[in-house]
Amino acid sequence: MNRRRTLLSRLPINSIGCEIGVWKGEFARHLYNILSPKKMYLIDPWKFEVQYPDRWYGGSAAENQDDMSSLYNMVNSIFRKKSNIEIHRGTIETFLDDYKKNKEMLDWAYIDGNHSYEFVLNDLKYVKKCMTPEGIISGDDLQSQDVQRAVEDFMDVEAQNIKNYEVVDENQFIIYLGDNK
Repeated sequence: MNRRRTLLSRLPINSIGCEIGVWKGEFARHLYNILSPKKMYLIDPWKFEVQYPDRWYGGSAAENQDDMSSLYNMVNSIFRKKSNIEIHRGTIETFLDDYKKNKEMLDWAYIDGNHSYEFVLNDLKYVKKCMTPEGIISGDDLQSQDVQRAVEDFMDVEAQNIKNYEVVDENQFIIYLGDNK
């Protein structure tokens, strides 16, 4: 939590946001408690990925799909009485299909899912489609070369839509789409 304190202070209170990559819901609780969101979407496939044995969801923590389903059930249990929390078991693409029916745009997003380059870049591209013009896209693990490269490539493509960018709390990134900093 301490390593994300500055990032949390940059996200708007009483707003609409999402976390991509929820795992056990620990950071989602901090987001919820500190930001008091109007609405918060928790997006994660909770899918065991054997091709990523060094990742939590591929063998280093969860050992099989049953473990991932248990994590999903645990997150549901934590947030089941929160009417302003919506849990989406899937990817940002499948979320976007459902989300298009809802007119609410996101004020902020926090990305901490699969840290492979193509997944991070995909999360950035798709979540931007859900953002307000003044939105904030943030994420974790900028020390990873794949995450860093994906963020840089996204910013190169979206340069005209990005007003500011900063690294905080050692390895957290914040991309400001509007003049909100």
